[in-house]
Amino acid sequence: MKRIFEQYPEKTHRALEILLPAITWGVITMPFWLSFWHPAMVAYFVIGFDVYWFYKSATLAINALRSYLTLSAHVKVFLVGKKFTMLLLFQNIKNHYQS
Repeated sequence: MKRIFEQYPEKTHRALEILLPAITWGVITMPFWLSFWHPAMVAYFVIGFDVYWFYKSATLAINALRSYLTLSAHVKVFLVGKKFTMLLLFQNIKNHYQS
């Protein structure tokens, strides 16, 4: 395979430029044209797609909640002997850059 890429670099580059978008468009339009011949297969694909994106959104929500809880716990930490919390520090930085 490597030898083919080295022998014909322009042709293989052009073939990959055509092949990858064609596969992408085939997968995107698959539910429309495949539903006439294999509707159950399309249903499994759509359900799998929904489960995948539900998993991605659930992990994003869980990680956002974990980050918020970590940040809120760290806001209460005092800085090197000073009585300013991280929240006050962030407000001071914000005020500094706004003026």
